[in-house]
Amino acid sequence: RSSAGQLNPNLFPGKLSELFSMSLGQIRIGSHERIESVTYNSKTIDAVDIMAQRNLTAVPVVNEEGVLVDTCSRMDLVRLASDFQELDLDRPLQQSLAHHQQLTRKIHTCTLSDSLGNIFERFEATGKHRLYCVNDHGVLQGVISLCDVLRFFLI
Repeated sequence: RSSAGQLNPNLFPGKLSELFSMSLGQIRIGSHERIESVTYNSKTIDAVDIMAQRNLTAVPVVNEEGVLVDTCSRMDLVRLASDFQELDLDRPLQQSLAHHQQLTRKIHTCTLSDSLGNIFERFEATGKHRLYCVNDHGVLQGVISLCDVLRFFLI
């Protein structure tokens, strides 16, 4: 890395800049098939089950049209469990996440047309470990994690 926090393009002359200008759709990093999601009407236990079965740290929340509207993370569930009065896993997810919605959480997204360079910048700027891939209408199309990007370069 250079002192400005950028990857050094001299490590792979020509090839790195070509690679970083390629779109996510061209290189297909991340998961883009059989994406598990829940709705606000799903029971909270459904989100817990998906995360446990698929070893996920979060599950996207979509509306009836598949538009990404929120996310439910393990940390959300830990916060929920810390308040024993709120520990009702049969309640709709919207009720369980209601206290977090007041915080106006930002869901970090990308599109298949974003370049790999933009994906790196977004990970660095947000400090998050996952981005949800959506189309122009906000419909969930995939999930890309920092681990997915690292795997791409290591394999």
